[in-house]
Amino acid sequence: MTNKFKDSINNNIEIYKEIVLSLYNNPELGNEEFESSKKLVEIIKKLGFECEYPYICPTGFKGSYQSSKQGPNIAFLCEYDALPDIGHGCGHNLIGVIS
Repeated sequence: MTNKFKDSINNNIEIYKEIVLSLYNNPELGNEEFESSKKLVEIIKKLGFECEYPYICPTGFKGSYQSSKQGPNIAFLCEYDALPDIGHGCGHNLIGVIS
């Protein structure tokens, strides 16, 4: 792992923790993740992404980041919904942050 990548993770670790805990403590079922999606969009906008929200479905969003460097286009897809009567026992709160 490059130092730049490690530095980025370390510099944003508190944001990542905030997202994990927020999603975990406020579980929302699939297609009902209105507060979760708003929070994720708010955070990635602060990190310099442009967002289309809603995108495809009412709780979906598309974040885009333009770099001045040449390179491939990449996409990260994630789930951040919870399970009925279980919450985030599925780990989707972590998957949303990792992506």
